[in-house]
Amino acid sequence: MNRIEKSKHLIPLPLHCYDEAGRVKPAFFLYLTCLWLCKGLLILVVSASMRDKATVLLTFFYPNNQDWYLSVAPALFGLVGLLTLSLRDLLRQRQVIIYQRYLREILSVGLLVSLAIYVLGVINLSGHFELASGVLILMTLVFLTYLWRSQHTRLFCKDSRD
Repeated sequence: MNRIEKSKHLIPLPLHCYDEAGRVKPAFFLYLTCLWLCKGLLILVVSASMRDKATVLLTFFYPNNQDWYLSVAPALFGLVGLLTLSLRDLLRQRQVIIYQRYLREILSVGLLVSLAIYVLGVINLSGHFELASGVLILMTLVFLTYLWRSQHTRLFCKDSRD
């Protein structure tokens, strides 16, 4: 094995994926996953700022008004994820890194809860296709697949164990 092949095995990710201390930085898509889970709260903030079109925005994402109230549950998982990502250095200093270890599982539970809410919405519409429901289900499945297929995310969670 030559020197270049050995270096590929020592560092599994490109150098820009590491911080100054040599720890794996979270991927940008991991932040997007947390924001996707928090979209119920984000839609509330945006609709509050657009008072004249607030109902149009809310009915596009949540055709049934009760679905918006249910969307707060996955938002809690997203907020835990965002707090874990933003406070990871502080949590590492205080040796409270259990959240980073199980971040994939925490976000996956939030995505599964979110998916269940969307499927419940489709069932309430008697299976009629709506573009918003299809996009929401598809994007949730994309984020869920990302969490379990991404080597970067797996190494970020594993980095807390070392």
